[in-house]
Amino acid sequence: MKKLIIVSGLIFFLMFNTTRIYAYWKDTSHTYVTEEKPVEIITESMVSDTGKYLVPKGSILGVNDIEEIVFTYEVFVEEGKTLDIKTENLTINGIELSSELSDLFTFTFKQQVIEEDTLTTNFFERSQNGYFVEVTLYLSMQMPSYEQYQTIAGGIMRFDVALEAE
Repeated sequence: MKKLIIVSGLIFFLMFNTTRIYAYWKDTSHTYVTEEKPVEIITESMVSDTGKYLVPKGSILGVNDIEEIVFTYEVFVEEGKTLDIKTENLTINGIELSSELSDLFTFTFKQQVIEEDTLTTNFFERSQNGYFVEVTLYLSMQMPSYEQYQTIAGGIMRFDVALEAE
C-alpha cells in the first residue's frame, strides 16, 4: 500500500511539472513587455527579392508594386502598463539614413486589445496578469527626389520596432 501511495504521488508530481514546463515554454515564445522586461526590440529586414517592391504613394503601380507593407505582432502587456511603440535605427544596406531620407518613410501603428490573459514569464515565479495586444505596423513611402531615389533604390532596408511598457 505504501508503494502505491508513493508511485501515485510521483505520477501526480510528474504530470503537474510537465504541465507547468509546457505552459512556461509556450508562454516564453510570446513577445511580451513587463516591469522586469520593459522593452522588446524586433528587427525587421526588407529584401526586394520577395517579388514585391515598395513604391511611393500615388505612383502608378506595376505588377509587383505595393504602396504599403504591413507587419503584425502579438504582444503581451503586463496589467497596469500601456504599450508605447516606435521605430528606430532605419538603415539601407547597413548605412543609417539621414533625417532627410528617413522622412520619406511613414510608419503608422494601430493597436487593438485582443484578450486578457496570464503569462508565465519566469518558471519559478507566479504568472503575470495582463492582456494581449495586436500591433499592426503600416510602412509606406513618400515620393523621393531623383538623388534620394538613387540612394535607396534596390537596397536592403532594416529597422527596429521598439515595444515599451510604460
